[in-house]
Amino acid sequence: MIPFIVVAGGPGKRLGSTEPKQYLLIDGKPILYHTVETLVKAGVKECILVLDPIYEEKARGFLEPLRPSIEIEYAENGKTRQDSVKNGLDLLPKGTKWVAIHDGVRPFISRKLVEQLLIEIEKGQCVIPVIPIKNTIKKVENNRVVKTLDRDFLYGAGTPQIVDLDFYKKALQKMNNYQMTDDASLIEAVGGKVVTVLNDEENIKITTPFDLIIAEAILRRK
Repeated sequence: MIPFIVVAGGPGKRLGSTEPKQYLLIDGKPILYHTVETLVKAGVKECILVLDPIYEEKARGFLEPLRPSIEIEYAENGKTRQDSVKNGLDLLPKGTKWVAIHDGVRPFISRKLVEQLLIEIEKGQCVIPVIPIKNTIKKVENNRVVKTLDRDFLYGAGTPQIVDLDFYKKALQKMNNYQMTDDASLIEAVGGKVVTVLNDEENIKITTPFDLIIAEAILRRK
């Protein structure tokens, strides 16, 4: 199994909490705990958590029960997602060929999804989970619709995103100031091939209060 970098340094302002969203509780445990627990269930053995050092002691405490099943290292978050990922990459062992990069607030990935991603990794420099867009998408400028996009070709990207480590590092060097919202976009920017698999609908990213309600419902059903 390849190593995972879990990016968990965001402030989570959209949830309106004084504490970052990854530490909010669902079913009595922090979201980040559930995220790492699902990695364990998916068979992941190595995990690098990128987070604000202020919360490292807190994270070590609630993740301790999982440590017999997964090796956890900690890296400091950066000013941008790109900087945070770089800090995580620095802790990878020599000889690592592939690495999965995952959002710390996606606590419901499945073993099946991870296995599907691993099957596809040799087909490009990056493989990502995507899900078809259900709503009709409008391009809006100044509160006016200027274009309706063909949703047959539109997909929402999720994580984990698995990248060829050497190719990814070269892309980071070449696009040093590139502001990315996911890792696949960086691979695309330098001409790399990004392959897709169908994402699980439950693999949501918790960013709003409504997402918390959905997450709690998912947990109740499990």
